[in-house]
Amino acid sequence: MATLPSTGAPRTRPPIIPKSPYDLSSLGDCILCSSDGVHFKVYRNILSLASTVFADMFSMPQPPTTSELSISDAIKLTEDSHVLHALLTLLYPVELPIIDSYDLAADLVVACDKYGINVNLLKPHLSQSLQNKKGLEKDPLGVYAIAWRLGLEEDAKHASRYTHTLDLSDPTLRDNLIRRSGGIYALLALHELRLKREKTLDDVLTGVQIAKRMCLNHLQGGKRNNANVDENQKLVEKLSNCPFPGVRERGGLPARSRLWELPYEKE
Repeated sequence: MATLPSTGAPRTRPPIIPKSPYDLSSLGDCILCSSDGVHFKVYRNILSLASTVFADMFSMPQPPTTSELSISDAIKLTEDSHVLHALLTLLYPVELPIIDSYDLAADLVVACDKYGINVNLLKPHLSQSLQNKKGLEKDPLGVYAIAWRLGLEEDAKHASRYTHTLDLSDPTLRDNLIRRSGGIYALLALHELRLKREKTLDDVLTGVQIAKRMCLNHLQGGKRNNANVDENQKLVEKLSNCPFPGVRERGGLPARSRLWELPYEKE
């Protein structure tokens, strides 16, 4: 059996049972075996049209077959059955795949890169999984990188809010973001968004200080108003240090800047 290299960290999802048109009773001229032992019968032509890796593999001379396909002829892959099923659903003219978790979305992006499949095929299906709070809390930089790479601007901006506690000057973190997003512009845009938010919060704090002086010098009930301003100032200072600030930027999220308009930089 042929074996292709791994796409990433192992997952612990329970295997799924494939149905038509991928089960062993379906028509096909090739069998793929997932890392969790699930077999999918597929057509080589469909895989070759979508994947440069499979096209190269199947263009090589194949051993003669003297009998019907069996699982002993399967090509062993390192993706689990969930990733392989979602990938095949993208390629076949069947129902749209359900990608409801960030882990599955991340694995699919890696698999597309590995097999030379256009990653933009995933774009219409990932918005829900990229907004999943568990994924954002677990790997905010990964969510941001995927959203940036696919051109999902609002999802990227949303994910960037969860990166406030990360040190963007860390070489390992920086290199990881550049690799996963496809270029340095994702890192530059993240710096830009962070600076805009910090400036907005600084402006709010300045406004609170002005209001505090007005409460003392001009407004009725100065002591009571001053206490309210102090509470608001503490809230703003807390927001400035939390992973997901709740203070809306002045005028809403920053308008599409020059960095957001730069094309995807392929390595």
